[in-house]
Amino acid sequence: MAGPFAAISDVHGNRWALEAVLEDIERRGIRTILNLGDHLFGPLDMAGTADLLIRLDLPGISGNQDQALLDPHTPMELSARHRNWLAGLPFSLELPGAVLFHGTPLADTVYLLETVHRDGVTLASEEEIQSRLGGGAAAQPLLLCGHSHIPRTVSCGDLLIVNPGSVGLQAYADVTIRCRTSWKPAVLTRVTRSLSLSKAVGASTRSRSLTIGTLPRTPRPETAGRIGRIACVRARIAKISSMMPLLLTLAVFWLQSGVPPVASAEYYVVFLRPDPARKPISKPDGDRIQAAHMANIHKMADDGVLRAAGPFEDESRTISGIFVFKAPTLAEAERIARQDPTVTEHRNTVDVHRWHGPAAIGEEYFRLHNEHPETPENMGVHPLFLMLRGPRWNTGVAEKQQALTAHRAYRDRLRAEGKLAAAGDTGEDSLVDITIFRRIQLDEAQRLIDEDPAVKSGVLRPELHRWWCADHVLPW
Repeated sequence: MAGPFAAISDVHGNRWALEAVLEDIERRGIRTILNLGDHLFGPLDMAGTADLLIRLDLPGISGNQDQALLDPHTPMELSARHRNWLAGLPFSLELPGAVLFHGTPLADTVYLLETVHRDGVTLASEEEIQSRLGGGAAAQPLLLCGHSHIPRTVSCGDLLIVNPGSVGLQAYADVTIRCRTSWKPAVLTRVTRSLSLSKAVGASTRSRSLTIGTLPRTPRPETAGRIGRIACVRARIAKISSMMPLLLTLAVFWLQSGVPPVASAEYYVVFLRPDPARKPISKPDGDRIQAAHMANIHKMADDGVLRAAGPFEDESRTISGIFVFKAPTLAEAERIARQDPTVTEHRNTVDVHRWHGPAAIGEEYFRLHNEHPETPENMGVHPLFLMLRGPRWNTGVAEKQQALTAHRAYRDRLRAEGKLAAAGDTGEDSLVDITIFRRIQLDEAQRLIDEDPAVKSGVLRPELHRWWCADHVLPW
């Protein structure tokens, strides 16, 4: 990719902010602009933003909220032309020297550079970033992503990863994140064959190479006219100029009619699988191991690591049970799981996966049992589906991404209809998704999952399990 270029992301229907950024990019003499997704969804001007972006015809990709707008059950004021444009956007885009994706190369709902913990958000470790990349984007030296609205530049091995933040000025809440963009756009300068980053000063910084334009999401009144070029917004809509900062901040409360977004969090799911070397044991030994196993479950819960647990009751015992952990890394989650007595006694092995599930798993359960220890467990069976790669997974990138987009929209609809208890992507290429239904009949859950567009197309293959879980653990 020759010459300077700008990268923008997460406009979220804020046409006025987009126009201001485009004006600033033009002033810098930059002709190529790359757009990293989440173009329209928001409370401002979706249709006007769509018209502008269609006219500009920028190289770009889709974001997770763009996919939600394609759901026919989502009543939004978009024309067929707007929806067709959204549907035609690729999931990712590889250009000479750079790869574009919204979240990660495998999932547009996953943060690449941020890790959300129970007590806050931190910059992801190099191990976490490499795991989320999944080996799928390292062919080019520059990776461009969005989704978190947080402008960052991270060196990871030989890779330079840049998130330009949000042009749309949107705030949002995700567990403990209260996101605000930087007051300074980042400027990436190409020096011979290398790339280096510096921080620009307001919107007046001059750069001869790659500018990543962002605007402050909640501009202070005394600086709104000169930082982020909010003056141009004020000139266009003079009657509501004094309300713009408040309006932009309140975007955190926007509602997508029919399928509202929900907060997510990163967990580690541990499947306890029967050890191939398992041998018959006496009942006293079995009782001893089970008692130690339950004591370990209580200890992990007291340590704040365990968020959910329970046995599987399948005819074919490929999985004995499950732990859902909040842990700093996959390696730490595996280390903790291997200390379970059923593992040390060679009854089970551990199979650990990162999972981006709904926020607050286990919180209501622990609150109730701490305040009212007499609260019953009320165990019940949840149909749990492991969404694995299907027979048509490798039939083509475009077909696969279209199917996965439809799958996520269908999953969101099931959630909105009250059918699901929890669901989310793994960011992996083999186990793609874990979907957990509420306590409904197994045949009803199987019927609903068979209607999933990705299952019908053969891109995903569902594997059904019966999970016994206590009441108040799963948040949906």
